[in-house]
Amino acid sequence: MQPTRLTRRDVLRVAAAAGATAAVPFVHAQSSAWPNKPVQIIVPFPAGGGTDAFARPLAAQFAEQTKQQR
Repeated sequence: MQPTRLTRRDVLRVAAAAGATAAVPFVHAQSSAWPNKPVQIIVPFPAGGGTDAFARPLAAQFAEQTKQQR
């Protein structure tokens, strides 16, 4: 039976998992009061286009869920 070799990809996966696990308490502490400032959605296309038609209902849903003014 041959010993198992760790590849660079395996080491990076373990490092990424450890980093994500270590960051969870910090992310949770910051997200409890989010958003604590007004959020501005910028649509870089003229009004009346397809992107604008998509962004307006999206902004309305965002305002409803975060209980913040648009």
